[in-house]
Amino acid sequence: MTDQFPTDWAAAWQAQVAAEHAQFDAITDPQARPGPDWWAAHAARFRSSAQRTPQPDAFLAQVLPFVRPGTRVLDVGAGTGRYVQPLVEAGALVTAVEPSAGMSQYLEQAGLETVRPIQIIQSRWEEVDVPPADIVICAHVLYAVADAATFLQKLHAHTLERCFLFLGYESPNAWLAPFWRAMYGVERLSLPGAIPALGLLHQLGIDAQLVPIPTTSAWRFATLEEAQIEIQARLCLAQDDTRLPALRALIEVSLRPQAEGGWLATAPPHMAVISWAVP
Repeated sequence: MTDQFPTDWAAAWQAQVAAEHAQFDAITDPQARPGPDWWAAHAARFRSSAQRTPQPDAFLAQVLPFVRPGTRVLDVGAGTGRYVQPLVEAGALVTAVEPSAGMSQYLEQAGLETVRPIQIIQSRWEEVDVPPADIVICAHVLYAVADAATFLQKLHAHTLERCFLFLGYESPNAWLAPFWRAMYGVERLSLPGAIPALGLLHQLGIDAQLVPIPTTSAWRFATLEEAQIEIQARLCLAQDDTRLPALRALIEVSLRPQAEGGWLATAPPHMAVISWAVP
């Protein structure tokens, strides 16, 4: 800490992530937790959601003005490839880094649908060795990264022109808080979001700016059954858990039916794009 930065954002971030992880380990059934690839069970729904979301969304609209034919774009934590197609259509040469094997299989499929091949690297960002790129993007990844300072410094070091982070003001899983409260009788601890990230960047000497944007996509489910599968998995409730009927009842009163079909979970009204130029 210094007079300029009375809060040690790096330490505060690490402590918040550690507390959230410790609570999860303390209250959930180890037998009902996902395997090493947490996202494998959610990849298909993420891909379906990405395909339903019109592009460019509010985040990509901030990025595309800096993309020209031949711009090298590094997508860190690319997921199932939400931004691959519009970036390639804008002329970008895309390298996508994604650690989850479950996500990567859909990312590969997204890459096959583009007019120009993309490079896909299945690896954690902390371990990958890639060349710097003109533009670096990182959407909804940073929340659970314990050593966020090192993660961000590596993003900065791999950026030649501009870096973009996409984060909520709170963890995107905040909508699950009522379900955690009902099933476990505790308030779910949160992960850090956009404001601590901005503070941490400035503590690292990176002159970043934050722009609020509307929420680009909410948690939408085709059926209540799909919602229950997703929420049950995220709460680590086993198939024979006696609380499942109560969970279903809560889902039915918590999710909002949509005129065009499907069910919508409560979403925060705003998220943020944090970006900075590299001299």
